[in-house]
Amino acid sequence: MLTGAQGYGKTTLVASWLEELADADLAVWLTCSPDMDRSEVFAARLADEIDRIGIGAGSAAAGEADPGYALSGLLDAAPEANRVVLVLDAAQWVRNPQILTRLVTLVQRNRQFHLIMCVRGEHPLVSLAGAVVDVVRVPPADLLLTLPEMVKLAEVMGVHLAPGDAERVRNAVGGWIAPVRLVFEAMAAGPMASRWRAPRSTCARSCCQR
Repeated sequence: MLTGAQGYGKTTLVASWLEELADADLAVWLTCSPDMDRSEVFAARLADEIDRIGIGAGSAAAGEADPGYALSGLLDAAPEANRVVLVLDAAQWVRNPQILTRLVTLVQRNRQFHLIMCVRGEHPLVSLAGAVVDVVRVPPADLLLTLPEMVKLAEVMGVHLAPGDAERVRNAVGGWIAPVRLVFEAMAAGPMASRWRAPRSTCARSCCQR
């Protein structure tokens, strides 16, 4: 479970990790919304997404209000997968005990099934699942970019950092990926790179001036 406010890099981190999955692994990604706290809506969206990635197990669960039917069908349809990963992005919208209990039960009973949740704030799944399965929590502080990661991000975005630039960016806006990306986008724009100024909180403090 990755926790943190919007822009902390939860979704980006999970997406990067999924790109590194082995070919035999299978991932299903659901971006949650408020209406998905209803079991029937959650189950329908899950079934649709399973069908969208070409597994074909979702249609068999059409009309079922229990998301376990679609997930069980997915596990049965992909027996050779090393891991079957369900990602719930914006999972703070899903707090229905019936849904959460079903997901925890599937994790408990299927070693190949893994659940990843990106949430803002605390979530009831932690207390619900803590007694029966291992729950790994990634707090906001662990989502901060390190200086080497910031340098790598700048390279990917086509930004050349002079010595000390990465540290100045981090000191000005912190290591959260969203504001760091905004800084690098401004620097990539051209002449602004030599005089870009960013505040810790109000966009008034010098960051990369050299």
